[in-house]
Amino acid sequence: MRSFNSSHAKAQRPPSVGGPATKLEIVTMRTAALCLCLLGRLLAPPAAAQEQTTQDPPGGETATAPRYLPLFPEDFYEGWTFGNWSDVAQPQQNDGAPWRLQDGILAGLDKRTWIFSGVDYGDFSLRFEWKISPGGNAAVGLRFPPAGDPAYTGLAIQLVDHENYFPNGSFPRQRTGAVYDALPPREAAEKLPGEWNAMEITCLESRLTVSLNGVVVQDVDLTAHDEAPGEGRTPLAKRPTSGAIGFQNIRGTVQFRNLEIATLDDPPAASDETTEDEPPREND
Repeated sequence: MRSFNSSHAKAQRPPSVGGPATKLEIVTMRTAALCLCLLGRLLAPPAAAQEQTTQDPPGGETATAPRYLPLFPEDFYEGWTFGNWSDVAQPQQNDGAPWRLQDGILAGLDKRTWIFSGVDYGDFSLRFEWKISPGGNAAVGLRFPPAGDPAYTGLAIQLVDHENYFPNGSFPRQRTGAVYDALPPREAAEKLPGEWNAMEITCLESRLTVSLNGVVVQDVDLTAHDEAPGEGRTPLAKRPTSGAIGFQNIRGTVQFRNLEIATLDDPPAASDETTEDEPPREND
């Protein structure tokens, strides 16, 4: 057996507190710092992902706001047509100017008429303000052909002082915000006659949404309504998906302002059919 000679062994002393660090301690501290740095990088999301999370909507697609344009630029309704209240292919039955466009306000002058576009719209958002006189009755027509009653050949959103226009009572489907004679509004949201209301109408494929003074009064998938709303009437599911837009004035006066439209599909195409009663360029 070899004997252990303590005189050949080097003394091992622990480092004194506050003294100079040994090489082993320096290596240990550097290793720990490197591990913490690597751990931080692993836990932190990549910079590109952070930027995408804050800027891009889900799905990686960039949202684009609709571009609204004036419906009647420079107070001209060139390209628009007048028609009778119950059949837009027929001329108005009452004498005198049926509509006036001045200072950005389109006004119906109690002549029982429509004014409607010469181009067809499919998917779009239409926003405006409107007010009606006491006892007045009007409507906004959507996606209708240049013949017949837009309330039944397309869609018509009712604007009416129903308490005075229908003195003997009315059905909900005849009141403001209704898809006329088909769907009642979810709730009453109109202001008193003579006060301005704000309305936004969006047609996107088969979905129709109407808000009135910030309240959604229609949000419906038209394809779900495949039954005729009345005898001899076309179901909403089979109404056109594109057509003219227009404004109706049956009784009293109605005014529209800040009329703007944004197309949500291709630019509107000119209608193949024309009528004879196109409004003059000058205001009446």
